[in-house]
Amino acid sequence: MILILYASVADPIETQVFDHYFFQLNSTDQHRIKRFIRWQDAHATLGGRILLKLGAEQLGIDNLQLSDLQATKNGKPFLKELQFNISHSGDYVACALSLATGMGVDIEQAKPMSFEDFHRQFTPSEWNNINNQPEHFFEHWCAKEAFIKLEGRGLEIPLTQVELKGNQIFYEGVAHPVQFFNHLDGYKMAMVTEEVEAFELKEIDFNDLRKSIKHQ
Repeated sequence: MILILYASVADPIETQVFDHYFFQLNSTDQHRIKRFIRWQDAHATLGGRILLKLGAEQLGIDNLQLSDLQATKNGKPFLKELQFNISHSGDYVACALSLATGMGVDIEQAKPMSFEDFHRQFTPSEWNNINNQPEHFFEHWCAKEAFIKLEGRGLEIPLTQVELKGNQIFYEGVAHPVQFFNHLDGYKMAMVTEEVEAFELKEIDFNDLRKSIKHQ
């Protein structure tokens, strides 16, 4: 089973909550957050780590240490205890977690933009579909990005070799199931897994956490 947590970062995370989790990070992650110019980027990044911690607890891992986060040579964060993937865009951040199943998740704010700048990232079939139904652009983009994140190889995989057909992503002749989420107005979210998996979707309010923090 895959647990997917999401939260709004439209407003700053309260200082008490922010500091509580910030000081659980390793020095690399702390330095990265401090370097952001926009508070929105800092809070979205920390928000992803908070969801990771909360999700691990809900999956039965009470002693997960955010300071243990490591990264692959391609920059993908990982932990030995569980599989996870984080994404943020606009006012929302999401984190998918599982004790056994790998996944990639991507959320995108569906704001007006020029799709023509992206036509080289799609197959002819995909681009024809987007031209006929422009509202499908973000579904295609989220699904392809989620697959790239599942693989964890970054730009090593050209997006034109990854094709969305219905609710499946195809790469090198292998199909991967895609789950689309349309629960947030103005946003698209997709999750790609190796095989079809059950999932649970939950919303988190970061500022509700201050109550539990006071009792620690």
